[in-house]
Amino acid sequence: MEQLANLLPHAITELYASAARNHKLTLADRYGLQTAILEGHLTQEEEWTLNRILRAVWRQDIEWDTTA
Repeated sequence: MEQLANLLPHAITELYASAARNHKLTLADRYGLQTAILEGHLTQEEEWTLNRILRAVWRQDIEWDTTA
């Protein structure tokens, strides 16, 4: 099966830094997270970072940006 999307190296870390700075996740950020999860080829550091992002959303430290 053809792979539709690839994440750039350190994309999750950059996404986390941006979300921590802005306290928001954009629609593009959410698609990036979805791709990372569905791809399933995460390093241990990327898994940890992804968990930190999701925990911050759950704690409402980071919000979903609903404007598109």
